[in-house]
This record gives sequence, structure tokens and C-alpha cells, in this order.
Amino acid sequence: SNSIAVDPLGNVFVSGTFQASADFDPDKLSEHTMISEGDLDGFVLKLDSNGEFLGSVQIGGFNVDYLIATVNTIGHVCSTGFFTYTVDFDPMGGTMELQSKGYYDSFVLMMSGDLVLGIEEADEKGVNAFPNPVSTVIKIVVEPKLIGYQFNLFDLRGNKVRSGAIVAATTPISVDDLQDGIYFIQVMDRVYKIVKQ
Repeated sequence: SNSIAVDPLGNVFVSGTFQASADFDPDKLSEHTMISEGDLDGFVLKLDSNGEFLGSVQIGGFNVDYLIATVNTIGHVCSTGFFTYTVDFDPMGGTMELQSKGYYDSFVLMMSGDLVLGIEEADEKGVNAFPNPVSTVIKIVVEPKLIGYQFNLFDLRGNKVRSGAIVAATTPISVDDLQDGIYFIQVMDRVYKIVKQ
């Protein structure tokens, strides 16, 4: 590994590169194996404060030569490093390929700490959004204990495009003026992926 960082909830993020295949779950009774797509792939591993496996993501392509990650005060993971040739920087199964212009190019990748868990986990934590895909108004549905908290809506580049208060168990948000694409709703450390069409 190249770096270790801790978020405000005590979760531990380990990042680095791996080659061929690696099991990222430290529990000897379970397994979470990832296979590199090229010579070296980057990874970000998330463990809870007890060292229990929470999830991991892979940044891959021909070659990710170096990757380090830090965590900011609201739990976003910022990874940086350098790569060669073509690399897919979308850790969630989509495609966001970048091609190096020289031999080594640098990158910075920002993602929510919950993205390391996967979108399915966000539903289990009490945040949901519908309809998804959406064209005009998305409704955030939260557990009653989250009423009064702030929500943030980020585009795929990490730019905040909306924010406000959760005023009820179901809070509508107009997205009519936003460009089509992928967005992320954040409520505290909970994140939900939506598609605007």
C-alpha cells in the first residue's frame, strides 16, 4: 500500500497498486478478490475502525503506477497518482477513460467514501431517491432521524450543484435545469447515485 487515511467516522482507507489478483478482505473466512486489468491497477480499500472489510474499488486499465488517497472532513476520498496509456477512472462499473499524453500523466480522483461500499449499501443506511432515472424532480426519502440534515447534490466531477435541508421524510429537489448525466446525493455520509435524463 502507498497510503492509509481515516475518515471522521473512524473508517480506514488503504490505497495503492496491485498486480494480477489480490484478496482485499482481511477475514480468512471470506474473500473479495479483484483481478488487475493491466500490469498494475490502483485500489482503495475501506475497513471499519475494527478492521472489518467494508468494500474496495479498483482503478484499472493498462497501468496505474502509483496511487495514494486521503480523506477530507466529510468523508470524501481524494486519490492521486500517475498512470500510463489508457486507464478507466470510474470505480463503479461505468467507463471514464483517460489516455496519457506522455509516458506518465498525473491524475486526481475524488469520490464519496460510500462509493467504496457500493451504491447498494446506501439504500441500507436509510437514504433513497426516486424516480431514478429522473427528468424533472427527484424525491429524497430518508429515515425520520435524518430530517433536518443537509443534502448535497454533486455532479460526476464532484461539483456541488444543489444543497439544502431535508425538511420531511420525503423532500423534492428540482433537477429540471441540470444537464443529463450521473449525479450523487449526499446526506451526512450516505450517498445515492442518480441518473438525470
